[in-house]
Amino acid sequence: MRKKNIVIIVSVILVIGFLSTYTENWHITESGAIPGNHKIIISQDTVYGKAAIYEDMKNQTFGAVKLNKKLGLFYEYGGLAEREFPEEDMPFQVVGFGNNVEQNDSFVVGIKVNRNSNIHSISLGYHKKITDYNESYEFSMKDIEAHPDKYLVKEVKNGYVLFVMDEYTHEGWTMRGFDKDGNMVADKLFSAQPRYTNW
Repeated sequence: MRKKNIVIIVSVILVIGFLSTYTENWHITESGAIPGNHKIIISQDTVYGKAAIYEDMKNQTFGAVKLNKKLGLFYEYGGLAEREFPEEDMPFQVVGFGNNVEQNDSFVVGIKVNRNSNIHSISLGYHKKITDYNESYEFSMKDIEAHPDKYLVKEVKNGYVLFVMDEYTHEGWTMRGFDKDGNMVADKLFSAQPRYTNW
C-alpha cells in the first residue's frame, strides 16, 4: 500500500511539474501575455486567438501583437512588431507582421494616427497602381465605394486602426487616410513613407 501511495504522489508531482512548465507563459489577460508593461488599445478575435494593438507610453512606442488562445481561457504571446510614435510631421505610423503558421488572419497591420492629422478613417488597398510617387493624384472615399472589393476601410478609434488579413500583399501595404468628409489627407504608398497629401 505504501508503494502505491508513493507512486501516486510522484506521478502527481511530475504531472504538476510538466503542466507548470508547459503553461508558464499563459496569462488570463491579453496585456499580461505581452512582455513588458503595455496597455492594449484595440483587439480583434482571430482564428488563433486575438490580434491587438498596444502602446508603451514610457518608451513612446506602439505595436501589433499576436496572442494565441489556450484552452479557451488563457493568452500566450505569439510575436509582435513595434514602432515609435509618429513624428509631428508624419500623418501616421505603421507596423505590421505576418506568420506562416495560420492560413487565415495571418497578417496584422497596426496604424497609430497623429492626433493633429485630422484623419477619421484609414483604407488599405488599391485598384489603380501609382507608379510616380512624386506626382499628385486625386483620390477619395468615392473611389473606394466604386471598387469595394479592392479595399478595407476602418474608422480611427482612440488614435489607432487595426487590420487583420489572411496574407501579406502589396495592396495591403498601401494606405490612405481620410478626413470626416471622405477626402484623402494622407497616404502611404507601397515601400514609401507616410505623407500628407495636401497638394
